[in-house]
Amino acid sequence: MDKTADRRSWQRVSELIEGIENIDKTAEKAIAGIVGIGVALKLVTYMKNHFGIDPKKVLTDFAKQKKSLSALKVHELTPLNESMFRTIETEEQSDVLKTYIENLELYVKWLRSDKRNEALAHWTTLYDSSAYPRAKVAILTLSPYIFKNVVDFIRDIKL
Repeated sequence: MDKTADRRSWQRVSELIEGIENIDKTAEKAIAGIVGIGVALKLVTYMKNHFGIDPKKVLTDFAKQKKSLSALKVHELTPLNESMFRTIETEEQSDVLKTYIENLELYVKWLRSDKRNEALAHWTTLYDSSAYPRAKVAILTLSPYIFKNVVDFIRDIKL
């Protein structure tokens, strides 16, 4: 049976890796046991290749991070996308969550206006997945723009 990540499992992973600079094999196995092998591999890969932009900084003050984000390539934005979803998934304070979604909306608008279509496609895939149900509900509840943007983005894809 495959493991699936939920809010509690992400909280456990967060507690496990808090203060750890380098993830060793034992931590990798523990993470895989909590959230599943596939998700753990993505997380560990991200952590080993962290590009320096803290998702909480983007989610609390997008404007301040915009210049740094502009320098990133798609392969650097995709782990950031995943980190933002994980951050939103585990947030419990409604006022913080509201701030996160407001800044996420700015981020999605920036991806669209800056024609970062590959990164936006990745973001849309995460949104459409079942990996982050609380994040999805928060986005639907607090930002109708993001939902509309996802629908428009998918509609505008030329095959």
